[in-house]
Amino acid sequence: MNQSENVQVLINELANSSLNISFQKGLTESEFRSTLSDHINSLIINNFSLLISILYRLDISEKKLKEILLQQPQANAGNIIADLIIEKQLQKIETRKKYSTKEDIDPEERW
Repeated sequence: MNQSENVQVLINELANSSLNISFQKGLTESEFRSTLSDHINSLIINNFSLLISILYRLDISEKKLKEILLQQPQANAGNIIADLIIEKQLQKIETRKKYSTKEDIDPEERW
C-alpha cells in the first residue's frame, strides 16, 4: 500500500470515530498528521471530555499516553496523540488483513 492509500484508509477508519473532522482529498501523510494534530489540540482546549471519549473508543492506551507526555513535557500534545491514533489505526488495519479469511469461506456461508 502506498502513502496516499495509507492516508485514505486512515481517513476512512477515523470517519467512524466521532472526531467530526473533515480531511481534504489528496493529503500527504504529514498533512494528514498535521490536520489531525490541530483538531486534537482544539479538542484539548474546547472539549476535553469528548477527546477522552474518542481516545477510549479508539482504544488508545491511557498508560502509554501518560508515559509519553511525562517523558516529553515540552512536546505538542496534539502531535503525540495524533501519532498514537495513527499507530493504533494502522495496527487495526494490519490485524484485519492478517486474520481476514474471506477467500477461504464458501460464498454461501458468508454473511
